[in-house]
Amino acid sequence: MNSADFLDAVRRRHKLTSDYQVGKLTGIKPSRISMYRIGKREFDDATCLAFAEALGKAPLYVIAEIQAERAKKPDIKKVWKALARMTKKAKAAALLIATPLLSGAFAFVGALSAVKAELRHMRRDLNRHETAIDNIHSRINRLLSPHKSS
Repeated sequence: MNSADFLDAVRRRHKLTSDYQVGKLTGIKPSRISMYRIGKREFDDATCLAFAEALGKAPLYVIAEIQAERAKKPDIKKVWKALARMTKKAKAAALLIATPLLSGAFAFVGALSAVKAELRHMRRDLNRHETAIDNIHSRINRLLSPHKSS
């Protein structure tokens, strides 16, 4: 989602009829709202927080979506989109990189490393669960199969 998409989402959620009303709700000047609408600007972190609150979403979800729109390289865009999906589904993922993002320094390399580490951890857990499920299936099949007589 880009800034204009978030403007539309707030309008729908709050049944607003104009971008001016969105600005009043979020505390953002009409001139900035206009720049977001026409694509001349993207949200800064403070605007992301205001829109996350207006939408009842995790702030990191909005930040990740906007960062994905800003990203020039496809691989970086892909990482931000993945983080947005994770954050949308699980608010716990917001804790993963919220501090570096909101610190003002935007420790991008550290954030990407943290995301990669979390994805590796999730993959490891998934592999463990798949192995456990396979073991259970094997046990069930052994219990259900007719015993061979000696």
